[in-house]
Order: sequence, then structure tokens, then C-alpha cells
Amino acid sequence: MYRIIAAALTGIGHLSLGSLHAYRLLYPFTFMVFGYSWTLGASLREALIVVPFGLLSLFVAITVKARGFHG
Repeated sequence: MYRIIAAALTGIGHLSLGSLHAYRLLYPFTFMVFGYSWTLGASLREALIVVPFGLLSLFVAITVKARGFHG
């Protein structure tokens, strides 16, 4: 049960962060991290890495739940 919840929360969190970066690519705005400006290239890289990972995490959560594994 905890693994399913962890996978689902991880997926939702990564999709949220990836969506923020994808939105920033469409509608550029200043993004600061620890006092440093975040480039659009870095946002592109984050969107390309984080969104698929979030989707994979949600897929794992759904697949594990469908198979009835509750470990």
C-alpha cells in the first residue's frame, strides 16, 4: 500500500514540477533558484526529464494497484 502511495505522490510531484517548466517554456518568466537565474535551456532539460519520470511513476502505481500487490 505504501509503495503505491509513494509512487503516485512521486508521479504527481514530478508532473507538477515538469508542468511548471513546460509552462515557462511557453510563457517565459524570470525563475530564480538560490539567487541564480534559471535559463530556458535548463527548463527544457527539466521538462524533458521530469515529465516522463512522473508519467512512469504514475504508470507503476496504477500497474501495481491493478495487479493487487499491496507490499
